[in-house]
Parts: sequence; C-alpha cells; structure tokens
Amino acid sequence: SEVDKYVIFVFCGQGSLWDGMCLELIDKEPVFRRKLTEVDCLLRQYVEWSLLDKLSEKEDFQVPLVVQAIVFTTQVALFALWQSWGITPDTIIGCSAGEVAAAHCSGTLSLPEAVRVIYHRGRLQNEVTGGKMLIVGNLPVKKVLDLCSKVSGKVDLAAENGASSCTLSGDDDVIDELHEVLRTMNENDLADQLFLRELDLPAYHSHQMEPIRKELESALRDLRGQLPTVELYSTVTGKRATKEDFVTGEYWGRN
Repeated sequence: SEVDKYVIFVFCGQGSLWDGMCLELIDKEPVFRRKLTEVDCLLRQYVEWSLLDKLSEKEDFQVPLVVQAIVFTTQVALFALWQSWGITPDTIIGCSAGEVAAAHCSGTLSLPEAVRVIYHRGRLQNEVTGGKMLIVGNLPVKKVLDLCSKVSGKVDLAAENGASSCTLSGDDDVIDELHEVLRTMNENDLADQLFLRELDLPAYHSHQMEPIRKELESALRDLRGQLPTVELYSTVTGKRATKEDFVTGEYWGRN
C-alpha cells in the first residue's frame, strides 16, 4: 500500500556556495534560468552587477550581499524548477538568510519584496566584519550554554540546531576561548568526540548585529506581505508563522 508522504522544504542560509554552482542548471534547465534571470533583473534596481556574471566568474563569494543574493536566487529558482516537475511542499522552513526565500516560496512575500529584503539584509551585513561563529555538535545545548556562562565576554546562541547541536556566535577572543575548552574535552574523551567547526563568517545572529538592526527595520518598515499559501514555520520564533511574521521590519531585524 502507498504510504502518505509529507514533504518539507528547508531553505539554507549563508555558507553553501561553491565554484561552478548553478552553471549546469542555467545551461540545461530553462525554468531555472528564467527564474534566475527574473531575480537578477529585480536585483539590478539596487546594484550595478549581475548575478549571472558573479556565478560565471566566481567573483566575490565572500561578500555577504553577493553570497546571500546567490543563495536566495538559487533556492527560488530551484523551487520554480521543482514546481514545474510537480514537486511541491506541505511545509516550508528557512534558516537565517534562507528565511527570505522561504517567505517568498510560501507566498508570504512577493518576489520584488523578497529581493528587497535580501538586498538590504546583505547590504547592511557587508558592514559587519567582527567576531566568529562556531558549530558545536554531540553535546547537549544546555551544557554548551553552561560553558558559555563561565567565560568572560559576549557570546550568543546563534542557532539551536537540535538537542545536541548548536551554533555559537560572538567576539573573537570568547569564541577562541570556548573552542579551546571544547578541544580539550575532545582530547580527554576520545570515545565521545564532539563535532567542532569554526565558520568562515562574522558573528551573525549575535550582539555584533545590533548596530545595523534599526536601519534594517527602517528600510523594510513598509513591507506588505500576505498570508502564506503553504504552511510556513519561523526559525525566529520556533513556531508556525503568524500574520505578523516575515512581513515587518522588526521581524527581519530579529532574523
């Protein structure tokens, strides 16, 4: 007998680029290419460069605005391609910058509004260069937070990925101190190794973002939005999206 399938689309955030990404899809899939070109045209209202050029020339893959625009556009174009194949989700969720694509693909934000969000989000994060991020796995989040409380300096729980996986974000010296403590734990317990990975990113989702928060909220204060046509969950609140989520500057400031 057939088993009912419940399809969830998860939209990722920054850190998922690689050389040559999208090029084969652009060449071989007209639906993907058309949607990418549509987003590129909308983005050109704000910038003087083309996403197609950035992808083909592999330029500026460390610049937040470029990276986030590419991640957003790739996921929106993939969504259009899968829809053309009859593959649709029952639920949508996004992480970090992936929430912008999730908001559009769920029907909550129009494509021009979503492009506007990703532009201002990336533009302002271009200005933030300090701090570090660290993924910690195979250790209960509560224990990680206990360790954080014992160090001097500022560190934030950027993402709770699961019961035993999280991402920390904060000042360079604090992340370095925590990383060393956790490495020592690994050396002392070879049978139960922690997963540790420092991300090549500034301290996103931390107090380091506060200087840009008000400007982001102001730039997005008049979003209109609408109720989603697909069930949408927020990783800001951890709950099913309400009519106030995803459609205000304040929400994107929290994101």
